[in-house]
Order: sequence, then C-alpha cells, then structure tokens
Amino acid sequence: MLVSRSQATRMAASFRTILYLVSAACIIAFLIEQTTDMPISFPPWFGSRTPWKEVVAAKTNRDMAKIPKAWVLHADVIEDARDRRQIAGEFFDSLLDEESRRITAMDASELLQNLAEAQLSAVQVTIAFSKRAAYVHQITNILLEIGFDLALEQAQDLDLYFAKHNRLIGPLHGLPVTLKDQFHIKGLETSAAYVGWIGTFEGKRGTGKEKVFESELIRELKFLGAVPIGKANITCNGHMGEGAMQALRGSVFGFGTDIGGSVSMPASYQGVFSLKPSAGRISFKGGAQIVNKSCLLL
Repeated sequence: MLVSRSQATRMAASFRTILYLVSAACIIAFLIEQTTDMPISFPPWFGSRTPWKEVVAAKTNRDMAKIPKAWVLHADVIEDARDRRQIAGEFFDSLLDEESRRITAMDASELLQNLAEAQLSAVQVTIAFSKRAAYVHQITNILLEIGFDLALEQAQDLDLYFAKHNRLIGPLHGLPVTLKDQFHIKGLETSAAYVGWIGTFEGKRGTGKEKVFESELIRELKFLGAVPIGKANITCNGHMGEGAMQALRGSVFGFGTDIGGSVSMPASYQGVFSLKPSAGRISFKGGAQIVNKSCLLL
C-alpha cells in the first residue's frame, strides 16, 4: 500500500497519540492500584508483579522474625515511646535489664579493656547490643537488615580465639557495629531502601551474588574483630537510621557514606559525633552504587 508523505505523517502522529494514551492509562491505573485498595486488572503484556506494598510487608515481617521473642516489646511500650518527645536516656534505659544497660553504657575503649581482661565475652557484648538494637528498631523502624544470629556466631568464634590464644584478635575485637544498608554482608540482603532491590543484587536477579558477596569494608571490619549486627535505613541517601541508632546506643559505632552532609547532619540532629576521613581513606570497594563517587564516612 502506497501513501503520500502527508498521510504517513498523519498516521505516525495518530499512532503516537494512541501509544501515549495507552501508556498514560496504564500509569494512572498503576498509581491507583498502589495508592488505594482498589484492585486493577492489567493486560498480560503489562507484566506480572507483586504489588510493592506486599513486597515491603514481607520484608518487614522477615526482619521482625529475626528478633528473639524474649526481646519483642509490648505494643503499649512502643505506643508510649512514639508519643514521647524524647526516648533516649532514662526512658529507653528503663526497658533494659541491668546487665544489658551496664554493657551498652560502656564506650569502645572500656569494652575492649573488659574484653582483654576477660571481664566480658564477645558473646555477652553482642547479645547486649543486639537486644538494645532490637528495641531501637521496634520503636523507630530503622533497621533494613537484622543480623543478630550471624553476629552471635561470629562472637562465639571470637571467644574461641581468645580462649585459645589469650589475646584479642584485633583492635575492634567483639565490638558490635551497624552500617548504612549500602554495604554487602554475607548472609544479609542489601536493598539500599529501594523496593525494587529487595530479593536482588543491586536490582539484578539471578546473579549468584545475593547474600554471598561481601564489601571490602565488611571484610576489613571482621578481620579487625568488629561484629556487624545490622544495617540501618536510608532517607534520601542520608543516615537518619544510623543517626538514631547511635543516639540510642544500639551499636558501638556506625559506618556510612557522604557527599554533602549525609552523615554529619543526622549526627547533629541526634546529638552525636561524626567523623569524615579523607576521600578514599577507607575502602568503598564492593559497596552498592547508589550515588556515584560517594565518600566514606565514619
């Protein structure tokens, strides 16, 4: 069939209009489905997928299942905490048993001294901080990945090393740490707060790296004896989760990345200190690429 140039132009314009209208209708239907309870049926070519709210709910439930039942706070306690202007200090400490409160009140140097003198074990320290971090998470919802079970296994290995060699394995022996959910830890997922990254390796499925690959920083921290217990939430690539974690002493210290205040601002909001070393001083090799050329922060 032969058509003139003007007819071809009109046909192309009509096709584009139809395509735009169909695309707009699909987008509107998608938004309605995701923001309301109204079920929408999509054509097969639109693709099958699990609604994002279900994906998020499933991940949230998986995280909560990692918290021992003995550490689950009563709903009344959580509601009371969320109604308070301030939860750090007396209120939060009152939730803990005396032993956990005593251990988590120590700074890094005190903990290391007690560990070196066998006054505390790595398991004791890990359990105390994991319990505190579990309380922090239930009140503030700041952990994207919980690794208490993996941390306990590592702490047990550290205690075996100490019993055999009568010395600490490294300068961070037995210190529980948390990190921004941008660093890969073997056995844990890295979503970087992206719904589309849940169940993937940086958004890609079937790579074989899921929950297996480990970032260089994690390898170095473990080599020095540190015990990662979880990964904190991200707000616009900032560290609001880690800031709250440190304010409530859920770990001894935390790691993140920074370009223009992603760590220093949350720290200032929470009344804690942050340290930004020179770019490249601490390795970002193997970290999930959310924003190019992020500079590591402590």
